[in-house]
Amino acid sequence: MGNPTLTEDAVNTGAVAWVLTSAALVFLMTAGLGFFYGGLVRDTNVINTMMMSVASMAIVCLTWVVFGFSWAFGDNGATGFGMFVGNFDYSLWTNLDMKMWGDSGLPGLCFAAFQMTFAIIASAIISGSLVERMRFSAYSVMLALWSLLIYAPLCHWVWGPGALDFAGGTVVHISSGVSGLVAGAIVGPRRHVEKELGPANAPFVILGGSLLWFGWLGFNGGSALSVSDGVAARAVATTFVAAASSMLTWLVLERLLKGKSSSVGASVGAVAGLVCITPGAGFVTPGWSIAIGALGAAWCYVSVEVVNKVNLVDDTLDAFGLHGMGGIGGAIFTGIFALDGGLIYTGNFKLLGKQIAGAMAGVAFSAIGTAIIVVALKLVMKLRIPEDQEVSGLSESALIVSVSQLTSRPALVDDLARVVPGTAASFSEDATVFATLLKPQLLAAGQLELVPPFCWNYHSWNHCDDCAARDSVLGNYTHYLIYAASSLAEQSFPFALLIEDTDASVSSIHFDGQDLDFYDLGGELSWLAPNDTERVDAYLAYLASGASGLGRSQLGEALPPEAREEAQKLPFIALLPLVLKLHVPANTPRGNFTHFTVFTRSVLVEQTTPAFLAIQDEASRANNVSFVDDDLDEGEIGGNLTWLAPEDFSEVVDYVIYIAEDRFGANRSLLGNVSFDTFSFLVPENTPLLDHSHLLIYARSTLEEQSTPASVVIIETVASVSNITFVDLDLDAGELGGRITFKAPASERVVSYVTYLALSLQTASGRWEIEEMSHRVTIDIPADTALLNFSYILVYTKSLLAEQSTPVAFTLEDSIASASGVAFYDRDLDEGDVGGDLYWFPPSDTSLVDFYEIYFANGTAGHWTKQHQSTVAVGHQSLHIPADTSLMSASGGMLTHLLVYTRSSLVEQSTPSSHFIADEYASVSNISFTDLDLDASELGGVVLWSPPTRIALVESIHLYLADSTEGNFRSQVGDGVQANASSLDILYDTSQENFSHVVMYTRSSLKEQTTPVALTLSDTFAIVSNVSFVDYDLDLGEIGGPITWDGSDVAEVTGYAVYLARAAPAFGEARFCAYAWESLRATGAVIENAEILGSDSMAGEWASGGLCHLGKLSAHCPGQRCGPPHGHESFRGTPSEH
Repeated sequence: MGNPTLTEDAVNTGAVAWVLTSAALVFLMTAGLGFFYGGLVRDTNVINTMMMSVASMAIVCLTWVVFGFSWAFGDNGATGFGMFVGNFDYSLWTNLDMKMWGDSGLPGLCFAAFQMTFAIIASAIISGSLVERMRFSAYSVMLALWSLLIYAPLCHWVWGPGALDFAGGTVVHISSGVSGLVAGAIVGPRRHVEKELGPANAPFVILGGSLLWFGWLGFNGGSALSVSDGVAARAVATTFVAAASSMLTWLVLERLLKGKSSSVGASVGAVAGLVCITPGAGFVTPGWSIAIGALGAAWCYVSVEVVNKVNLVDDTLDAFGLHGMGGIGGAIFTGIFALDGGLIYTGNFKLLGKQIAGAMAGVAFSAIGTAIIVVALKLVMKLRIPEDQEVSGLSESALIVSVSQLTSRPALVDDLARVVPGTAASFSEDATVFATLLKPQLLAAGQLELVPPFCWNYHSWNHCDDCAARDSVLGNYTHYLIYAASSLAEQSFPFALLIEDTDASVSSIHFDGQDLDFYDLGGELSWLAPNDTERVDAYLAYLASGASGLGRSQLGEALPPEAREEAQKLPFIALLPLVLKLHVPANTPRGNFTHFTVFTRSVLVEQTTPAFLAIQDEASRANNVSFVDDDLDEGEIGGNLTWLAPEDFSEVVDYVIYIAEDRFGANRSLLGNVSFDTFSFLVPENTPLLDHSHLLIYARSTLEEQSTPASVVIIETVASVSNITFVDLDLDAGELGGRITFKAPASERVVSYVTYLALSLQTASGRWEIEEMSHRVTIDIPADTALLNFSYILVYTKSLLAEQSTPVAFTLEDSIASASGVAFYDRDLDEGDVGGDLYWFPPSDTSLVDFYEIYFANGTAGHWTKQHQSTVAVGHQSLHIPADTSLMSASGGMLTHLLVYTRSSLVEQSTPSSHFIADEYASVSNISFTDLDLDASELGGVVLWSPPTRIALVESIHLYLADSTEGNFRSQVGDGVQANASSLDILYDTSQENFSHVVMYTRSSLKEQTTPVALTLSDTFAIVSNVSFVDYDLDLGEIGGPITWDGSDVAEVTGYAVYLARAAPAFGEARFCAYAWESLRATGAVIENAEILGSDSMAGEWASGGLCHLGKLSAHCPGQRCGPPHGHESFRGTPSEH
């Protein structure tokens, strides 16, 4: 498998902690198994039996490290055994120390160590079938081989896809139970079976069963390999429930089938439930685990009884019945009750079939493999111990036998008869005689010594007063010898009575000290009652100056022995040794006493040799108490109170914290308490100091709180800022902006400073946080921060614990500096353009003002769309706005206002002074012009217009000829006229050139308009056509006759003027004879006829002027043919050269 490199991020710390804890729990199970098995065998085999379990810890540990883990969990193929065993990649646990185990979140070594504890307990279980007869050396070799050749391959192929085995039902229990049965069959049965004797030590069985149950929580719970998905919790829960259900079921079965329940049966029943729940612990619900426990108890109970009755194999401690059959039953129950695929959920037998097949495969593999191993060992070494050792027992103390055992267990007489030569088995018929005669034999065997006789005096034939003497020293005497005496002589053969020395001393004294003060005692003193309490009248407990009870002082009243009778009425408690308890009041002075002593008292006398326990003062005082005040207000404290745990805090349930006026607790006040495993307490912030000077820590047990506390002197921390300054550089009313500065305190406990705007100094509810910063002593309030109703700036220091409750305050002053009286008069006479001077009054206090910012804007107050115009330094209060400044914004809207902002070194105002722009528009209107110059491309006439309505703004009006309506390439006509003028002449013969429009501009004191009023020019020209003349004056040099022509239809023609000229004039050439033209214009007379008049006087005019006016004609001659009637002489001869 691919195992990633171990990294801190890859490790699941919770899973690692749980799996390592579970490994420790499973390891403890092997010791528990030793106690469990040791309590079930004869007392002469206890030590050997326990050692067979303990040996597994060492042997299997090493085999697992060397090859076992690698064969169990390595990849296939390297060994040549295919899927049944892994390779050698992890031999000696190489490649594990810096590797993760797959994606489990566990380091490889963590997983390997956890699995090792399973191999150890599995191997140890086998000993239950082999105790009391197998050599320890052979057993050790078998363990090593079995762990490598049976257990490792089973791990490799069972914990994979297919059958469900959560924690080792097949791998651990089926394999070990079946292997034990097979090994027991090959080794053979015990030669001397004493099942009628029952277990040698029931408390060992109970202790071992309890340890197994405790360790099994890690066995099943740890197999989840995680704690985050709930499977581990489910496994622990089902383990608890199944064991409890199985124990009760086993006790009921014993009661029904054997007439009574037993303490051993309770422990065995619990183990049966634990075995059966193992395969399905993480796969079934706690509810169904009740059923599994009950069914498992019945299954294992029947299995044990059947194996014992058939008696084909001597399964010494029922390892097969409990573990082998329990594992098989657990596999079947998992197939029925599993959440995923179980029969009761799906109605499908598929999973159940897999479970049965997997269990049977485990049975076959374990049985065959173990048989091969044991048979091979039998060929090379002895498996069994000698018969005499098997009979006497394998423990080191096999020959130390008490007389009470001889009288209560007759079978031991035969044992001793075999061990000690010359002792007849027939002596067993009289235990007393046997004991008397046995002593010399035991002396020869080196076990007991022969003591000399001693004689007591007698006073009457049936009573001996000396026999009742108190504290008679027994020494080495063993019998009372009673001789009948006559007046003649004493008997030679007395009546012998074996002395039964009544030892009724208590044992296992324990003091649960719960008074945690030095030199004070308090708690519960307990002890186990003697085995024989028949003659005990009372128990007395003392404090004493030595183990012998010297200088003692009694504790409480004497306890009556009747307590045992009451305890026996409780279910199951009668099976356990009686524990008696005496309450020792708290604050009991220890003085110079060194021991607790407990004496039993009969009706005759109190013991002289007590049971004792050295006093260990359960003082649990906190050490190294420290406190740093992190409440920075004067008169208040708060912070973390810490201490080191007492050397022994096993009796501490919590620590109680007080504040007091001295270290002894004067006028103390409770602050709180923390649990026994917590060594710090957070003193709440704002805790009033008052007159208190110390913090006290009292350890408290279930009995009482300490009377002598640990203490620490309170050193108060006061840390406030000073020298707060703030200048409001936001010049708007109701707004703030600027920098807060202050001086930091010297305390190292300050981690940050917090500033607020506040309504008052009394409450924290009406405040708004500005900023919190760590090391700076300046804080910027952003511009445009609303002042609202805030009156103060508050600066708090803050520690790791809390913020101050009493700040340092600074009274706010709102700086207001706005321009006023803003005025602007537009001197640009174009519509949509402005120009002129902007004026304003400065603020009354300009100390904070650096500049004025001027904007054009549109919108309403608070919603301006602005366009910056100019920046004006403070000290100036006007701005010239150039003419032709457009009111059209860049976005296309019209600008309607001028805004004046003040600006400080921080920020520009957000609320300006504004002025509505009155766009002054002053243009002429109603322009008209008729061209009375009738020549083409020549103009002449009068331009008429209506004056502007805002005539007061106009200084003059100017007329131009231009080539467009915009006034491009214009030529001025005249010098301009006054604002109230309404007409202007264009002189005749004014050349039109390329001009197409007449444009008119108004001019203010600032500038002439840029947008004129325009009129399109219409050039009026009138040309006559078809001119004809017939000269009827026959004289040379003279002409006369009618001139005819086609007239013009131009409305502006009012008449025609006829001239004589020396040559036809060029187009546009100036004409002469101004007299005739002006006359025509002036008179406007209608000329009916035009004749060329012969006149000698006109000849000189022709010669000098080149033109001569001949007359006037109406512009409305009929038919447009003008001249005299036919035959009418209207002229005389004129010079012919014209």
